[in-house]
Amino acid sequence: AQKLIKKRLNYGDRVLLYADNSVYFMVAYFAIIKAGLIVVPVDNSSALSRISLLIKDCGAKGVFVGSRQAIIIKEYLQLEKATTLEFVFSLDELTGFFPNSFELIEKRMECEISDTIWPKISSEDIVEIIYTTGSTGSSKGVCLTHRNILAALNNINEFVGYQQTDHEVVTLPLTHSFGLNHVLCNLKVGGSAYIESGILHLKKIFNAIRNQKATGFPGTPASFSIIMGRYTEVFRENASSLRFIVVNSAPLPPALAEKIMKLLPHIRLMVYYGLTEASRSSFIEHSIENKTLLQSVGRASPNVGIAVLDESGNVLNREAKGEVLVKAETVMHRYWNNAKATEDKMLNGWFKTSDLGYIDKNGYLFLQGRLKDMINIGGMKTSSSEINEAYEKFWKVEELYAIGICEGIHSGEKIIAFVIKKVNVELSIEELIGFGRKHLDFYKVPSSFYFVESIPKSDTGKVKTGELKDIAKRLEKELC
Repeated sequence: AQKLIKKRLNYGDRVLLYADNSVYFMVAYFAIIKAGLIVVPVDNSSALSRISLLIKDCGAKGVFVGSRQAIIIKEYLQLEKATTLEFVFSLDELTGFFPNSFELIEKRMECEISDTIWPKISSEDIVEIIYTTGSTGSSKGVCLTHRNILAALNNINEFVGYQQTDHEVVTLPLTHSFGLNHVLCNLKVGGSAYIESGILHLKKIFNAIRNQKATGFPGTPASFSIIMGRYTEVFRENASSLRFIVVNSAPLPPALAEKIMKLLPHIRLMVYYGLTEASRSSFIEHSIENKTLLQSVGRASPNVGIAVLDESGNVLNREAKGEVLVKAETVMHRYWNNAKATEDKMLNGWFKTSDLGYIDKNGYLFLQGRLKDMINIGGMKTSSSEINEAYEKFWKVEELYAIGICEGIHSGEKIIAFVIKKVNVELSIEELIGFGRKHLDFYKVPSSFYFVESIPKSDTGKVKTGELKDIAKRLEKELC
């Protein structure tokens, strides 16, 4: 933080945090905030095109970067001559800031920061901008204040019941609010977190749960599907210390929920519903609830209002299906540099989620899809529009339309693309994949491509997505 202040940046300047999970990610996160700047976490797999877009949109003055992501930033600096970036800090270099002795840290901090003038920070100041891909495909920066984040942490802590003795193994990306807030929840009550990047090395994660005597283990339905499908017994053997599991990012299939509860009857299995714009809006604890509620995302969190409205904006009675709206201190301040998008999403203090659902007579919320074309790949989200727009730049493609279809009962959706190639050109699937990897984040590249002569459309020119999904389901074999 002191090093950032010496850069003489202005209060509220934006700094990107673009790196894999690590302790030093959190050090950089707190340093940016302590220096009175706004932290902008960026997905660690983001492609060059997305990095360029985000830097330009938020006017970032600097970036903390991991070794893997440094390659992208170097490429960006070579291509972009008129950048707003004034500095790049390598997170790997932070290891040199910390001596082994805590005593040395305390003594050195006393002599180094004594003459530093720290900025005065208000609870209403924007502290974080998290970019998300909306259903239209355009990236929007979600502006969160200190009050927004603390309200979300308080909701989680109140429902989960975090204690100073809790120790959580967090493998979720810290660039998303799910993983980041779980680390913050533990720190807020004096607990601790063991940080790992993803579940690629499951043996290491299981060892951490056992050796660290972890009490919590948050994850996505996709990750638990892998664990419960292939590593059931080894998970049971190493999970005796777990007190709770929290699941989010995508709906938890009831069959998977039951499987987890039967394997680990001693744990509390909790699911919550929320968006980046409205974090932790509802909670449910499946381990003590009726099985008829396994498809529910729970009741409203403390100090959160949830309503279901029809297309005219009228509040619907219980059991009636409509758009889900949320009102709470957790609801974002605004979208960055996008007044129109902010206005479109807000209605008399309520945030319009674009999710469809209904509330039953007991106040439990059930979700039933999206208003538009969001695609959910194991908790990571994109949209048809974003993929279609990327492939519009490929000169061999006349037209491409991407849809999401269910990949399996536990795996979320997979992306299928229908392609019309330019006349008299040769185009292979390998070329399409290669182009996608250059212009899209890895999980947004379609899993399958099908060459067609035409894409079904209505008289007004709108793509008939329902018809395309029926065609895709006939072409794909392993579907739920």
